[in-house]
Amino acid sequence: KQWYQRRVRGENYRSSTKDAVIREMSLMDIFLGKDEFPGLFDVIDTFLAGCPEVDGETEERLRDYIRLIRGRATGELLTPAAWMRQIVRNHPLYRHDSVVTEEITYDLLMECALITDGKFYPGFTLAR
Repeated sequence: KQWYQRRVRGENYRSSTKDAVIREMSLMDIFLGKDEFPGLFDVIDTFLAGCPEVDGETEERLRDYIRLIRGRATGELLTPAAWMRQIVRNHPLYRHDSVVTEEITYDLLMECALITDGKFYPGFTLAR
């Protein structure tokens, strides 16, 4: 948990720290919101919706990144590290003894090469 200022927008946003209303919140609460706190994703969505300076292509790219971060924050999308652990754990040669053999490492790196070459899109990306 982190200490975070609940008021993220409004006329008193730049008030001094002695007037700030802070509370302990998890990172999930900070990103997604909780109770009266809207969450940073909602604040960004509101900002993008009302910002005429942001063209459609840029807005869509930003929204893709927000979906990616939101998916990882909620556990809906794997992080790259979790994906790699999953590959190792599910490998037929892995004995669940914390030893990653050369064969397992090779197979993992081949999967990574496919991603790099754009031939494979694992669940931790939003690639289309």
